[in-house]
Amino acid sequence: MNEAADYLKAAKALSKAEDALNGALDRLEAAREAADPERVTPARIRAQAATRDAEAASEIAFQAHKSYWRAQAQAAERRLIEAVSPHIAEVNDLHRLAGSLLTNPARGLIEHIIAGPCPAFVPKAMDVPLEFPDSSALERAETEIIARQPGWKMPARKT
Repeated sequence: MNEAADYLKAAKALSKAEDALNGALDRLEAAREAADPERVTPARIRAQAATRDAEAASEIAFQAHKSYWRAQAQAAERRLIEAVSPHIAEVNDLHRLAGSLLTNPARGLIEHIIAGPCPAFVPKAMDVPLEFPDSSALERAETEIIARQPGWKMPARKT
């Protein structure tokens, strides 16, 4: 399956969930400013539900992001094996023909190459970001729902 398409689909779902969460947080903020307990509690419950939905969408997008880059790494490994395998056999056979008693001289050469500094690599990212982006909506929800709300007090109940 196309991992990039999966990530883009998950990112789009996350964006919608974040928009819904921001809307719910805006309604909660408006209810708190109005100091109306009849509106605050339902708005908080809806904001909490929207937070859970956004967290679930974020986890799905995060896993899709990892899956995309894991597939890229596996493809690079396959290319490396295809490119290097014939040369490993060649180096080993030539050393054997030269009278070397080493069982796998190519392995020592590869270990020597790997031990040294490698050139920097910057992956080509089409539509998938290199780092999974943080969610400002989830950070806002943490501040406005989960953390204590200093300065806001539950109004007295109307009797």
